[in-house]
Amino acid sequence: MAADIGKADSPNGTDTVTTTNIIKEAYESNPSVQYFKNNLRDEGSFTFSQVNENDIHVKLKMLNSKKATEYDNITPKLIKLGAECLAGSMVKLVNKY
Repeated sequence: MAADIGKADSPNGTDTVTTTNIIKEAYESNPSVQYFKNNLRDEGSFTFSQVNENDIHVKLKMLNSKKATEYDNITPKLIKLGAECLAGSMVKLVNKY
């Protein structure tokens, strides 16, 4: 457990509550922390799985055509239109490493 970083008198003045305990209680009751504790598995390692052309094609077709372009000015609509041609090259890039 972390060392006490400070102490504060409780409102009734009879006992003390450490700042560390206050922070720990706030952390443990935080909804985001609870979500991660309950929903993430620790499997000990992280790996990528190989993808195929269909996986990439499906993801490219799911792009939102109404989103803005990035610095390269390639629109999501253009990527969707070229998804069939792009998928093969992207599979090679994704699976390379």
